[in-house]
Amino acid sequence: MIPTIVTQKDLRQTHGWSRYLIRTLCKNVSFTLAQRGLRLYSVAELNRAIEAKLAQPRIQEKTHRTLLKTHDQFSGKSNVIQVDFLKKLPPDQKLAMLMREREQLREQGNQLLEKIEVDLAEARQLL
Repeated sequence: MIPTIVTQKDLRQTHGWSRYLIRTLCKNVSFTLAQRGLRLYSVAELNRAIEAKLAQPRIQEKTHRTLLKTHDQFSGKSNVIQVDFLKKLPPDQKLAMLMREREQLREQGNQLLEKIEVDLAEARQLL
């Protein structure tokens, strides 16, 4: 699960950021104060700050690895390895499999649309 907000403590303990790195990246990111004085940072804004830092040409290798790892975790790509399972299939089997998947997705989409229409009708009746 990808968090939507993080604290400086999370960045230090979970992601291995140094205090200096936290200070430099979080200084331009807006935060909200929560209970007990914790600063909560939006993951989306931190991701933008990380991308800006990674775009800088002069960055230490360790810092680059740390930021890249955190960026991947925040983007939901931390342990995902993309593999083409259809690569060894002949084109006609590949096409048939993709068409079956498309039909399954279409059926799921239609079921969701029907459920949404029912929920909307119930909501209109309540108004």
